[in-house]
Amino acid sequence: GGLALTYAAAARSVRAAADLVAVSGAQAQATGADACAEARRIAARNGVELSGCEVVGDLIDYVVQVDVRRSVGWRLPGLPERVTATAYAGNVTGVP
Repeated sequence: GGLALTYAAAARSVRAAADLVAVSGAQAQATGADACAEARRIAARNGVELSGCEVVGDLIDYVVQVDVRRSVGWRLPGLPERVTATAYAGNVTGVP
């Protein structure tokens, strides 16, 4: 019971951090800054590790994809030791 709920909360937290990291990277890309460097900085501030970052497109149309992970700190049979999440953010013109 309790550990499974804690694991689920950790997974939600990592997904929320991934979204924030992706949006921060996209904002950096919009200003011409290094999207992945900003994503790494924001990931560290939010207690997750940036395990992947990719920018596709140019300064006008782009998508930033980030992969983040965090150790849950304990092992529960049947569940991984780390929770991971992928998020996307960017600007694509012509898409409502």
